Amino acid sequence: MSYLSQIFPPAPTFTEKPLEDLRGRVYIITGATSGVGLELAKILYAANGTVYVCGRSQASTDTAISIIRDSSPKTTTQGRLNPLIFDLADLSTVRSAAQLFLHQEQRLDVLFLNAGIMTPPPGSQTINGHDLELGSHCLAQFLLCKLLQPVLEATASWHRLSCTAEGCTELEDQLKGRSNSVASTASGVRIVWVSSFISQAPRGGVQLYERTGAPRLLKGMENYLQSKAGEVLLAEEWNRRYEGEGVLNVGVNPGLLRTGLQRHMPAAQRAVMHQIFKPARFGAYSELYAGFSPDVQPGDFVIPFGRRSRLPCHIVKSLKPDPKRDDIESTAARFWEWCEDQVKDYL
Repeated sequence: MSYLSQIFPPAPTFTEKPLEDLRGRVYIITGATSGVGLELAKILYAANGTVYVCGRSQASTDTAISIIRDSSPKTTTQGRLNPLIFDLADLSTVRSAAQLFLHQEQRLDVLFLNAGIMTPPPGSQTINGHDLELGSHCLAQFLLCKLLQPVLEATASWHRLSCTAEGCTELEDQLKGRSNSVASTASGVRIVWVSSFISQAPRGGVQLYERTGAPRLLKGMENYLQSKAGEVLLAEEWNRRYEGEGVLNVGVNPGLLRTGLQRHMPAAQRAVMHQIFKPARFGAYSELYAGFSPDVQPGDFVIPFGRRSRLPCHIVKSLKPDPKRDDIESTAARFWEWCEDQVKDYL
């Protein structure tokens, strides 16, 4: 769909109203202490889900949990809220948080990679010495996915076994003769990578140095969009590498929203944005659609405020090897391998 259609989208149609009872199901939301993540947590908690509220400090997660709990009458929800504290700018904290989660839970139904930072001061870096946007959006969240991969795949397997045991003949008939990539959507287990307007990202999504395979450091909004396109490349590369394991990765542009993401913008620019942009709840509906709609398929890109679309052509091109050179992998594969190399000491 067009760029303008994403800037001026129709009203959301997939909201909390059709959401089934989520009792017994488990969700992680990064960046859940404010903005879109906080609104999404409210929706999942009200539907009786177990929600892990991720934040950088005990104080911020405690405050968010209190806000989420107060948003639903105590007599109507059987949801659970748990803090999960780590800093996307410090890879060592991601590992400890993942280990804590795995100690407490035996399943994970949807991992929402919602946290983000936009146009921080030039030269901003993570604790580990990476560009702050690429490090937070791609490396830390990629590491979290890798650490949680066993429980995601185990949950998908449980879904399939449970369905077979309960005699889901209609579903089995639908899936008969189809590829594993289509069947994977039936498990309900997903990783939602919250991206942005990647049609405007640098050509190919991520600009890699030929010799080292490392991403180029770009300026301003270009760097932000590169990091957001990088998330989509990782999502699609995951679908390719682990096809048939029952975990669907999907990228989503949540829309233009009034959140803390604009905190590094000049005050006058923020004021204009906040007059035009929609409340954070609308972005939560985009993510809700990506995480729960039965219509979503591998290769889809979800746009505001919960609609299926296809990936931009220049991103699709980066998912395929260069036909002119047998020795060069796809941009997505090369970026995946760079990310693997950067996080290997924290696995």
